[in-house]
Amino acid sequence: MSQQKVYVNQQFPVSLARLFEFLSKHENLDVLFAPVKSKLIKNGVDSPYGVGSVRQMQSPLGSFQETITVSEPYKRIEYKVTQGSPIKNHHGVMVFEGDAQRSSLDYTIVFEGKFPLIGAMVRIGLQRSVSQGLAKLAAAKLDLQSM
Repeated sequence: MSQQKVYVNQQFPVSLARLFEFLSKHENLDVLFAPVKSKLIKNGVDSPYGVGSVRQMQSPLGSFQETITVSEPYKRIEYKVTQGSPIKNHHGVMVFEGDAQRSSLDYTIVFEGKFPLIGAMVRIGLQRSVSQGLAKLAAAKLDLQSM
């Protein structure tokens, strides 16, 4: 199976702190991965959403779990799929930059499909949902109430 890659760079008209705090909370990821729903099922070692925290992702095709492997506040979040999913060797990396006025996110996801064609189909869906979700968040200035 071939490796698939999703990459999105998005600029935000909000502070680096606001962007990181918003995207580090598992429940806020619903807007990026719609119709997938995310919820915290295990707290991290040093904070609820930090290293070791686990989120349950519920999709129309089933559920899977992702575990945070790196959390550097206001800089980086990394995670991997640790249970379930039609994909394998899944690694997500969110790199944050910015200041008190503006911020940006470089988001990369790499993975392989467990079965032929699954990887490419998942990549197409992820690329679309993450791109659209981040653009909506930027336009709404991370205000879910206005979405």
